[in-house]
Amino acid sequence: MYDVWNLRSADWDELRITFSFGAQNSKIIVTTRHESVASIMKTVPSYPLQTLSNDDCWELFAKLAFFGTIPSMHPDLMAIGKAIVKRCDGLPLAAKTLGGLLRCNLDAAKWNKILHSNF
Repeated sequence: MYDVWNLRSADWDELRITFSFGAQNSKIIVTTRHESVASIMKTVPSYPLQTLSNDDCWELFAKLAFFGTIPSMHPDLMAIGKAIVKRCDGLPLAAKTLGGLLRCNLDAAKWNKILHSNF
């Protein structure tokens, strides 16, 4: 489960019941930005994750956005892409989503539209 925000304990109680029917020794990982969601799970101590470095964020974004091509062949898009990545603030979900939106699209106007959008 990725980037969970629901803070209602009753909803988690209902969901947690289904977890007990999984395979023996299976694990479920929940990620969230809210410490209160982690505490609602009532299982093991939470493990705070750090954001990605700018280089790692770029690598994730570029792998998706430049799929099937070499980024250095598109220096104009690389510059726009690096500006987009900077706005992702190291959040992998943002880099993955935006990279996927631009996948195989080599139109600088679309990249600029994403860069200047409200994300």
